[in-house]
Amino acid sequence: KLNMTILVIYRRSILSHSLCRPRIFADYCIEAGKYLFMGDKNMTTLMVQTNRLLDNFKRIKKAAGSDIIPVLSGNGSGFGDTAIASILKDYVGMVAVSRIEEAVRIKTSDRMLEVLLLTPYSTEEEVRSIIEYDITATVASNDSAVLLSGIAEQAGKQARAHLKFDIGAGFF
Repeated sequence: KLNMTILVIYRRSILSHSLCRPRIFADYCIEAGKYLFMGDKNMTTLMVQTNRLLDNFKRIKKAAGSDIIPVLSGNGSGFGDTAIASILKDYVGMVAVSRIEEAVRIKTSDRMLEVLLLTPYSTEEEVRSIIEYDITATVASNDSAVLLSGIAEQAGKQARAHLKFDIGAGFF
């Protein structure tokens, strides 16, 4: 059983939600001790008990019996991708995101944390960012593999790739 209580402070009133995931996308995020505070300038604040987040993660990892790659897409589901990555960095080898902007943001906040970009890239500019920030790219075609390899070679670096296969259903 997972153990999580989320307190949402909205315009000075407190609402308690147990085992729910409110859709709050914060303008700023501050880690303070054992709590993660997020909110905007209109007095909307979300407080996540980070000790419970870590406890839940450890329980899931133990039940799985293997390493886990947390997916922090959508700004960590609105909880702040860099804040969640910072909390989990000592317990994971890699985090995954859907967008290049998220990957760059996490790598900028912690260059040592491995980041997997789940969405295949489509432009040279994205590939240059992938190489510059040492992000693990998702390769979905021979053309994208050649592009990634070529730009990595020009930069004098070795690219890391995750292969996605179309299984015939039109998605990966």
